[in-house]
Amino acid sequence: MDKDQRKRVTDLTIGWENVGVIRFKHPVDFTGIDLESLLGGLVILESRSATVYPDSFGLKPPPGEGLNVPASISLESSWPRKKTKGEGLSEEEARRQVASHIERLKSVAGTSFESYSEEDGTWTFSVNHFSTYNQVMCNN
Repeated sequence: MDKDQRKRVTDLTIGWENVGVIRFKHPVDFTGIDLESLLGGLVILESRSATVYPDSFGLKPPPGEGLNVPASISLESSWPRKKTKGEGLSEEEARRQVASHIERLKSVAGTSFESYSEEDGTWTFSVNHFSTYNQVMCNN
């Protein structure tokens, strides 16, 4: 990729299989970004968590620059922490727990909830800029 191409990369998607994916909604400027250190460096995808520009990076660019642009994030295996299926749990109680889990996902600050798949636990949401976004933990 030459210097001019790196200034405006469109439809960028970064992800780990069975973990999650980030789809950048706006063109991304890779000028000054080492592509070799992108995943696992500037972009960290872990179980139920996505970070772009971790604290170890230092000063991140302002919103709208670099990778700090609007994106859609899908995190796999974002299951409720409480048991929702199996022995001793009624279908009604399981539905209530899943509904409560979805409400917690909708309340994650700085995110706009898009969907939650009960089949594979994938939580999809949008952000206008980057911080660390992860599933809200609840032990009750």
